[in-house]
Amino acid sequence: MLKMKYLLEKLIKGMLKVFRLFPVVSNRVIFQSFSGRQYSDSPKAVSDYLRSHYPSELEMIWAFRDPDRYDYLKNEGIITVRYKSLRYLYYALTCRVYVDNVEHWSILRFRPGQQVINTWHGGGTFKQVGADRRDIGELEKEHVIEKMDEVDWFVSTSRAFSEQTLRGSFHYRHEILECGMPRNDRLISGDESGNEELRKRLGLNGKKAVLYAPTFRNSLSAAVCDLDENRLVEALSERFGGQWQLLVRWHYYLEDAAKPSLGRSVDDETDMQQLLMISDVLVSDYSSCIWDYSILKKPCFLYAPDLKIYQQERTFYSDPSLWPAILAESNEQLAESIRNYDEGSYLRKVEEYHRLTGIRESGEAAETIGKLIHSICSGSQ
Repeated sequence: MLKMKYLLEKLIKGMLKVFRLFPVVSNRVIFQSFSGRQYSDSPKAVSDYLRSHYPSELEMIWAFRDPDRYDYLKNEGIITVRYKSLRYLYYALTCRVYVDNVEHWSILRFRPGQQVINTWHGGGTFKQVGADRRDIGELEKEHVIEKMDEVDWFVSTSRAFSEQTLRGSFHYRHEILECGMPRNDRLISGDESGNEELRKRLGLNGKKAVLYAPTFRNSLSAAVCDLDENRLVEALSERFGGQWQLLVRWHYYLEDAAKPSLGRSVDDETDMQQLLMISDVLVSDYSSCIWDYSILKKPCFLYAPDLKIYQQERTFYSDPSLWPAILAESNEQLAESIRNYDEGSYLRKVEEYHRLTGIRESGEAAETIGKLIHSICSGSQ
């Protein structure tokens, strides 16, 4: 079945060569985030930079699954299209630069004159991806490697990400931009714009916030996330004082899955970096958001009750006990880790992880990529 799917994709790729009747438009740039689900993440940070610095020089397109929701962007000079529509195909196959943060749609075949930039959606090196995953077959691995070979520029957050993830797991052979993720620029600069409005919108009213943000499982189930909210909040109050509000953000793969009733949902908040900034503590598991949060140097805990099972499913680049967070495999361990939290030893652990992985977060990633895009479109690259 999978083989037939990939053969069909190759057939469609051949048919889409008809779009080569249309020339590549030298100033056209198309963006998408999480396969058209959001107006967010590093593609948005780059888009914002380009809009701010080259407002009339570039034709900018954003692709969404629900473009009507983002109709207001037209007032900002951005063209919106429906992801995977015929119009989307036209723009994607005639743009000068294509910007994405996940694997691009398999039927797209880019041509000479087009440049593909992938910002990716995770920093650090935690759960393995690409050809190193245990939960996909050889045919799928070859398919991923083939798609990654179409990327001209890949953004990296660290030396370890470049070597282990890009050169290793993705077998990537082209240009790497070791500038960090554009979405993390504001974490480094400390840009607080909009944060107070978000706190008010979430009704924090002086309460401290703990954000629970687990990754997805292949079962597309959140049942394993049996976090004890009362025990968590009690431990946080004992160690850090004050009243606490639990904020919960599920992985977008779980948007239609049954989820336990926990805290206050922030699934509708698309700016994850802003959520990280207003949160006083992060609880996650194998999600790369722990990399982003490590930049802030605030307390982070890993709640991983299914660690051994997940490790067999996905495998890791390194021992989770070395990651920039404190590991707990049960609610009891999590509460105990919080009560025993020592800031000095935790910060040393974060610094050591950054040193071992060779952190490359610059705080100027959006500018670096924005200037690259402008140079490509102006013909100087």
